[in-house]
Amino acid sequence: MIGEKQVMTVMRPVMGQFARPHGPLGWLAALLIPLGHRPFYARTAAVLQLQPDDVLLDIACGAGEFLAEQAAHVERVTGVDISDIEVRLARRRLRDRIAAGTAQVIHVDAADLPLPDRAFTAINCVGAFLAFNDPAPALAEMHRVLAPGGRAVVCLEMHGEDGKDHTHDEQLWQTPYYTEQQINDLFTHTGFDHVDITYDGEAMLVKGTKAGA
Repeated sequence: MIGEKQVMTVMRPVMGQFARPHGPLGWLAALLIPLGHRPFYARTAAVLQLQPDDVLLDIACGAGEFLAEQAAHVERVTGVDISDIEVRLARRRLRDRIAAGTAQVIHVDAADLPLPDRAFTAINCVGAFLAFNDPAPALAEMHRVLAPGGRAVVCLEMHGEDGKDHTHDEQLWQTPYYTEQQINDLFTHTGFDHVDITYDGEAMLVKGTKAGA
């Protein structure tokens, strides 16, 4: 009989494709990812409340679906992703805006953004935060590039406030199930001045704001 550890030995490389699509299988993963994330895009946009004069940064933008469908009306958008496959797909999807000079997509790690301080009024991260080995550097970078008075919204599709014991799942999948206190501490320790946590269905939506100048 195949044991749990043996199953996970096989499954972890497969699941890794959904965290960072790469190689031949990465193209398939990149096409499947939006199917799971799509319900969370509108929920995140509702909290972010994007305005026409916003300058938006999408962390782990994937194939650019959030930018194309939820941020088509904003002044400028930037997407960053660690997967070269996702970057190519996002550039293809946003090619008209890129040609017009109102969008860019960069292949980069979220923990080391080649972007200027205080450049964005809004930041979002959907479907990737739980895949970060250490989210603190990414959050610190988000705070650095956020303009005073700006806001960042992170959507957690799974969390530790659902009344269940996730100890086994955390060990099995090596994925954290953050509680409100844990996520609040992460945001405040990386510089955010105020943190609001709301729920929409199964999603925990965390909004961090940066104090005005």
